[in-house]
Amino acid sequence: MARGFGRSARVVAVVATGSVTTLVLLPIAINVGTGGTAPGFLAGYVGWLWPAVVGLTALTVLLGTWERLRDKGTSYLFAKADHPGNLEAARKRVERWAVQRRNSSLVVRVQLELALSAEPDMVVRAIDWVEDPDEPDGVAYTSDQVAELFDDKRHELLVLGAPGAGKSTLLLNLCLSLLAEARDDPERPVPVLIDLASWSTSGRRLRGDGQLTAPQDFRTWLVAQMGARYRIPPGTAKVWLRDGRIALLLDGLDEVYANDRARCVDEINALRQEHNLQIAVACRLADYERLKRRLALYDAVRIEPLDRGRLLDYFDAVGPALDGVRTALRRSESLWELLVTPLMLNIMALTYKPGRQADELDEGGTAADHHRRLFDDYVVEMLVRRRAGTAPFDDEQVIRGLRFLARLASSPLWNDDVARRRLAQRVAWLPFVPSDAVVGLATRVVPALLAGFAGVAAAVVALRYGMVPALVVSACLPAALFVMHRISAPAMPVDPRTGRGWRSSAVAFGVGGAVAAAAVPVAAVAEHVAHTWAAPTAYGLVLLATLVLGSVLAIVAERDGPVYFGVVAMALPVAVMAHTGPSPGLLGGLAVGLLLGAVFAVVANAFSAVWWSVHVPVTTRIPWSLLGGVVMVLGACAGLAAASPGAPVDAAVVGPVAGLLMGLAVFPVFTVDAFPVDVMTDGLAEVLARPLAAAELPWRRTVLLRFAAERILLIQVGAEYRFAHRLIRDHLADCDPVELAQRVRRRVNESSG
Repeated sequence: MARGFGRSARVVAVVATGSVTTLVLLPIAINVGTGGTAPGFLAGYVGWLWPAVVGLTALTVLLGTWERLRDKGTSYLFAKADHPGNLEAARKRVERWAVQRRNSSLVVRVQLELALSAEPDMVVRAIDWVEDPDEPDGVAYTSDQVAELFDDKRHELLVLGAPGAGKSTLLLNLCLSLLAEARDDPERPVPVLIDLASWSTSGRRLRGDGQLTAPQDFRTWLVAQMGARYRIPPGTAKVWLRDGRIALLLDGLDEVYANDRARCVDEINALRQEHNLQIAVACRLADYERLKRRLALYDAVRIEPLDRGRLLDYFDAVGPALDGVRTALRRSESLWELLVTPLMLNIMALTYKPGRQADELDEGGTAADHHRRLFDDYVVEMLVRRRAGTAPFDDEQVIRGLRFLARLASSPLWNDDVARRRLAQRVAWLPFVPSDAVVGLATRVVPALLAGFAGVAAAVVALRYGMVPALVVSACLPAALFVMHRISAPAMPVDPRTGRGWRSSAVAFGVGGAVAAAAVPVAAVAEHVAHTWAAPTAYGLVLLATLVLGSVLAIVAERDGPVYFGVVAMALPVAVMAHTGPSPGLLGGLAVGLLLGAVFAVVANAFSAVWWSVHVPVTTRIPWSLLGGVVMVLGACAGLAAASPGAPVDAAVVGPVAGLLMGLAVFPVFTVDAFPVDVMTDGLAEVLARPLAAAELPWRRTVLLRFAAERILLIQVGAEYRFAHRLIRDHLADCDPVELAQRVRRRVNESSG
């Protein structure tokens, strides 16, 4: 998606710069150069016309060249779907992706022939099919004969097997075989390998009740997948599906959410019934057996588990390359129970190299214990054996980051094998952030942010309007901060770790102060209005603000409870203005108060949104309208206390104080869940939440992904990083980074000793 957006942005930039240069600037420059005149809006920039033309032309050429270089080697599809060159161009794209996927997979390291057995009872044959007397009966196939098998089964096949049995690899090999056959017969359909898992998450969103919405229309999703992975235009993909020019290889029916699998089966059956398509589907045997519906395909096969005799023959055939695996199997008989799939053989081949003494498994443990121990050994060995002199991360950081990415990939919003560089919305990953990081946001970052904001705001007001208005701000904002803290008080103990909390607090304090400093130009503009505009206009501005804020505050007060301070509070500036007139201090204080109150409310509301995103309980609930009343009462008390007995109270003091009180009381308005308040709140909540991911995932995410791929903990397919298998992803999602990092250190010490 991000790559598509970037490409679209570059195309728009090329068109825009080229259009402005050739249609606007160039004709005007030529006209001026031949004695004419420039339009009025360009009269002062005549000397820059030709430099602008040259510069924009160079920019257009640069963007066009960049786009061309990015697409170097990419075959283009023509606009018409039936153009004879489109099929060949699409095959090249599919082949490029399939080769990258195969070369980066684990099974490419250790390959052996797999036995396939027929499972005809697993499918429902169409009623119009009759038995072909020429069809071979009882023929045994192997994984190397997958193309021949697909032809014999009338190009409709269901592939079943255990997790890691090689179903995805079988479809990948089938895809490459069909592509090779198409070189001799250009009329053959284009094979496309699609992962079904992403359908059940496509177009889904979390509703307010925590439930997921329905997935996207299946055919719309299918067309989008062909566009995203193979860059086949939607119009062309639809025509090819309709005309049977596509061979669909659908992987991972078991990875579709359980509640959506029956519908997925119905969608595939409907697609096969309406269009003359070649279809192969892969699914785990156990998950398919639990389905009440069956695929209406011609036949099904099951990938047989590896047996000890064939494995021993294979070990003898490959020689010393797998001596480490043989040694490990002799030391731990329980490993034989795990060695039933090609995935486990490849994991063992990577883990137990020749000369590596495998730790004996606890023979009394369960199969799940042995499986977990083997995958732990795999992670440890990859980090030990492929160490770099100056690694960018320590071992715990790598494992913790991979655990975070694995949990994100297995979440209900994604359900795939992609290790993502970019974070999605906070709802997708905040549940995987440690609780102490969220509590740190509540106890260090947000208070420091608002403290810096309040401190600088008070200083700005003091320099502009004097000490009495500054004391009003100093009393109101900390009081509001205290009440806000009581609203969302942390219900978990804080884990005091390192000085990182102090650094984040200092940064937050500085950011808050910088935001408050924006009150200076705001006050200057408001005071300028009071000085230069007519008095009736200034009166009208204050009355309009009073009417709008009073009405909204009354609504908010009614929502939160019987606290009717809104309308009464708005009468204060009107009464002051009737006595002093629309003074610069009143308008300036009103503008500054509105800014401070709005920013404070948005920050507090955004923090509450982050807090509730992780479902952290709160201790008390106080109405926001009451918080506004507390601010105003404390501000009034501060103003009265600051005025010395007998001192004259004139417009220079009363105006700014009244304006500030009115403005500061605005923040209950910003608790309303309506546009544009909800957009501002949600945007700031995302900004506040992003740094929390650093507790698990380093900032240099691309460096981490590349580092993990070099150690075969991830695989790289083009520009995308993926987990090699769902079993590996699920293991990393449940691993203990501290324990594994300690094991890595012990192994390093053993190796160096």
